[in-house]
Amino acid sequence: MNSILPQVSAENRLKWQGFENGVSPFLFQILDDNQKRLYMDWFKETADQNLVGETSQSVINALVGLIFGNKISRVVQCGHYAGYSLILLGMLAKSYASGLKIASIDIDQSVTTFTDKWVEKCGLTGTCRTWVRDSSDSFAAKEARDFLGDAPELVFIDSSHQYRHTIDELNLWASEVAPGGLICMHDAAPFAKYQDHSNLGGVNRALEEWCADNPSVEKIVLQSGLSVSPVFKDPCGLAIMQILHPADFSRTPARSDKRMVKDTSFAFSDQWVLGEGWSFAPGKVSKQPGTSSSLSCFSPVKAGEKYRVTAELIDVKAGGLHPGAGGSDLGAFFSSDGAHEAEIVAGNHNALIGLLASEDFDGTVVRMDAEYLGTE
Repeated sequence: MNSILPQVSAENRLKWQGFENGVSPFLFQILDDNQKRLYMDWFKETADQNLVGETSQSVINALVGLIFGNKISRVVQCGHYAGYSLILLGMLAKSYASGLKIASIDIDQSVTTFTDKWVEKCGLTGTCRTWVRDSSDSFAAKEARDFLGDAPELVFIDSSHQYRHTIDELNLWASEVAPGGLICMHDAAPFAKYQDHSNLGGVNRALEEWCADNPSVEKIVLQSGLSVSPVFKDPCGLAIMQILHPADFSRTPARSDKRMVKDTSFAFSDQWVLGEGWSFAPGKVSKQPGTSSSLSCFSPVKAGEKYRVTAELIDVKAGGLHPGAGGSDLGAFFSSDGAHEAEIVAGNHNALIGLLASEDFDGTVVRMDAEYLGTE
């Protein structure tokens, strides 16, 4: 879950986790003294760096019950942000479930670096592993499975909250999970639709439509609704689904067949991340001059891989665009109307591919694609 809140003190966030009136929450009480110290230190450092976005106590307690109550040993997390749920589950595993492994995927290198630091500090490197990947990427699923040793028994999705990306995640992980396995999704209630920046209905709409297309899947959505005194306290909601009969997940596409850009002609706004100054209309994305910012999309990029990026521009009045992937070095520069192409090598900063506009760029992109060429 990404931070969308202004800076919040560690003290207020601890109240959200159940620290109030001299009482600490159950999960904190069962940590050992060193783990309790690390827990508090994590809250202080994330408050100092404004890395606010941890899941609620309602959700983390539900996950603990499902994982530890059923002796689940293989877990995938989609979206770890600053690492709260990953680290807390890992610390509990050290004391109560030594065989538990958690594979965690996030699109952002900076928060993953922060999370990895705390995974190491808490002594969890054998239990928790992270990757900077798109959580709907089948190759991320393969890496997770290799680390876990078999198909995941529980998948926790708390990542982009975008409608179509969530559909892609469901299609992937419903085929990857073990028979009878569970998929849990935060922000599944109607209340949480606001987290979809394209206003297409977010996780809630994706869940309802996907389950309607897959009626064999059992689901429940826990939420507070309009109750004044709700039983389930998190208004954003938690969906729990059981996948009794996963599809055949053995046929992973070859790397050369993988789509690097899913929406090449800009049909769907929620497939794209628009930086400052960019505006979307079906079939085109335009930018006004004023700041250097990116047009990008989630993509199965991997550091060191080479891609051929193509883009078609119209109405270019000034400036230009640098193609890039994973935060790669700037090289080629597209600065005129027409079709352009360039070969780039992916960096290791994120799982995005796109175009970085110069500060003065004034123009429109009507198509963008990328082709995998191999490893540098």
